[in-house]
Amino acid sequence: MTKAQTESEVGIETDSATESRRQFGISVPKQLVIGTMIAFVLAWEITARFGFEQLDLVFPSVVSIVTELYLLFATGDILPHLSITAQAVGTAFVIATVVGVIGGTLIGTNKFLADAIEPILYYFSSVPKIVLYPLFLVALGIGLESKIAMGILSALFPITVNSIIGSLSIR
Repeated sequence: MTKAQTESEVGIETDSATESRRQFGISVPKQLVIGTMIAFVLAWEITARFGFEQLDLVFPSVVSIVTELYLLFATGDILPHLSITAQAVGTAFVIATVVGVIGGTLIGTNKFLADAIEPILYYFSSVPKIVLYPLFLVALGIGLESKIAMGILSALFPITVNSIIGSLSIR
């Protein structure tokens, strides 16, 4: 059954000019989505300019953010920072993928390991990872190492759990 058949059965007519997206099972017109985004940006700009003048550093206007972003790219000042961030993200992802896939496959294929490690893994995967970042800062310092460790921790649990599920599904 296609989407058009389903919508015609329910009595929903779609206009190609007002295509919609499904959000929580409800059809939302594109104009509403775009209008909401524009209203949010306008509310932010008005609040930043007139509501929090003393907090300009913490709550800058959208125009000043876009201007600074343009200047950073135009002068090239942001490129070294993007390079370091890409290095940290890439390193963390590779380490988390290797450890997560190997560990998840071992846990998923070994009943003893699954019984021993899965409860602990599921318990710690529900802990918000950001609460551990101060510990990484104390243990590893403010450099690249703490950022890589945080990236590894953030990616490790979903990759491991999905590897477990994947290896269990091919038994």
